[in-house]
Amino acid sequence: MIPLEEAQAHVFAQLTQLGVTTVKLSEARSLFTATPIRASVSVPPFDNTAVDGYAVRSTDLRGASLESPVVLQVVGTLAAGESANLEVGPNTAVRIMTGAPIPEGADSIVMVEDTSKGPNDTVLVYAPTSIGGNIRNAGSDIASGDVVFPAYTEITPAVIGSIASVGLTEVEVIKRPRVAVISTGSELTDEVPLPLGKIRDSNRPSLMAAITEMGAEPIDYGPVPDDYQQLKEVFTKASKECDAVVTSGGVSVGDFDYSKKVLEEISSNQMRWMQISIKPAKPFAFGMIGSKPLFGLPGNPV
Repeated sequence: MIPLEEAQAHVFAQLTQLGVTTVKLSEARSLFTATPIRASVSVPPFDNTAVDGYAVRSTDLRGASLESPVVLQVVGTLAAGESANLEVGPNTAVRIMTGAPIPEGADSIVMVEDTSKGPNDTVLVYAPTSIGGNIRNAGSDIASGDVVFPAYTEITPAVIGSIASVGLTEVEVIKRPRVAVISTGSELTDEVPLPLGKIRDSNRPSLMAAITEMGAEPIDYGPVPDDYQQLKEVFTKASKECDAVVTSGGVSVGDFDYSKKVLEEISSNQMRWMQISIKPAKPFAFGMIGSKPLFGLPGNPV
């Protein structure tokens, strides 16, 4: 019986990193960045307002209060996505929506909650502003050239959004592993109705789902009966076509089956058969078939 940490160290010492490839950002979910992600543009790309309100000059609002509001002439409206082709001059304001660019001449934004509409396209302002108030400056989130994410960052939905914000549509990643999934045992079947003496192969769909959840691509090689030649053909084929092989069944002490014989042969006797001090899943096997790792799991499902 060995501790889990010893088994992990044995496995990790033999694994190597897969190659690097470039994928569309939309296909990068659950992969890992191969190189640092740098911003080629600033975020936000221009000075813009953080609130709905009015673009103003802070000097015009000195002394503004509920008792003594400042009256400004509204010279136009700017919505998000529009060009800032308006100018704020003395005692004027531009109605502005969140995300819109700051018009020339304005140095702050007064929130709409601190205003009320007046007659003849005017606005009454009840609070002063300071220079830069409620303005998000260009590059305040991410500056051009910044490292947005280091190498080996897992690409989650949030990471995808951040990468998209700096204008990237493709990303260099560690290749998505193709993992062969094999269940062994003549007792396994997918037949309906269930024949007497047979059991359902529940490990294979469970393992495939777990592998998918981890971000790898499971490749189904089906259940394989306890037949030496069939086992050898499937294990050999899987190790050639995939980056790793996961098998369930045939790793417990005392199992009378051909899996061990086949794996010892095609791994050049490099398999290690372990009993790990964890429960469930005490029996575990690991070895390299050429350059491909094989993980042997017990057949008894949790």
